[in-house]
Amino acid sequence: MPHHATARVPDSDSAAGSGTERTPSEKGDQSVLPTHRDRPGSRRRRRREGFTLVEVLVALAVLSVATWIILSLFSSSLKLERSARSTRVATDLARDRMADILARPAAYAWPAADAVTAETGAPLKLLNEPPQAGAFALPAVLPASPLAQSSEKVFYERFSWEAFVKRPAEGRGFYEVLVVVRWTEANRPQQVVLTGSIPVAMTKEAS
Repeated sequence: MPHHATARVPDSDSAAGSGTERTPSEKGDQSVLPTHRDRPGSRRRRRREGFTLVEVLVALAVLSVATWIILSLFSSSLKLERSARSTRVATDLARDRMADILARPAAYAWPAADAVTAETGAPLKLLNEPPQAGAFALPAVLPASPLAQSSEKVFYERFSWEAFVKRPAEGRGFYEVLVVVRWTEANRPQQVVLTGSIPVAMTKEAS
């Protein structure tokens, strides 16, 4: 007997399975889609930005330290230069005072011989002491600028002087004269001491 083959019509599910596969968007599944936050390039970009910020901070720190070192060296150099100038000026002032004492002994009040000791000595002062005892006169030549003149005035007003006479050694007809110039540098007292000698006969003539 003849066998009749029946044609089988595929259902919709099998037809869909044998056809093109649906995309996740067509399936309604959004979890597998890469977001902007999860993109590989965005992570590398953030990492690069982070490294750049660190580098900027390090550069600023190095620049700050270098600037501080330069300013410190500059400030120290100015202090050293001022200190050296002060010592040089004080030495010149002491020499000028010593030269004036030796050249014009009559302008000073010499102590009596019995008041002079070998240890401490006796003070030696000008006969016509200015209102500020021990003060120095300003230099004859000053800068033309009023600001520079004011600065020089403040600089020289820091200095003061004292002179002392010590008893001469046995058998010598000389007095030992000490000139001390004092000033303050960076809140620290400084001084320069200069020693000279003068014949006792000259001091007696002056008195």
